[in-house]
Amino acid sequence: MLAAFLENLTRRLDQPAPEAMEDWRQSCLQLGRTLSVRVGTTLLSGTAESLDDAGHLHLRLPNGSLKKIASGETDFPA
Repeated sequence: MLAAFLENLTRRLDQPAPEAMEDWRQSCLQLGRTLSVRVGTTLLSGTAESLDDAGHLHLRLPNGSLKKIASGETDFPA
């Protein structure tokens, strides 16, 4: 199992960045879903819209604005 993980990791690290990001986008199960993200002391809720090439989450807020989030703690509704 570890060997398979390391082989997959090596293959992904050898990919050019755009291809690796596309794989990441394809495997991100939360895109299109509602979630909350705590950024410091601020709690943001909205729809996970996309991931940019830098890995930032684009969260569509209820007022229609788009917030780019570099890091935070996420909560998913049950």
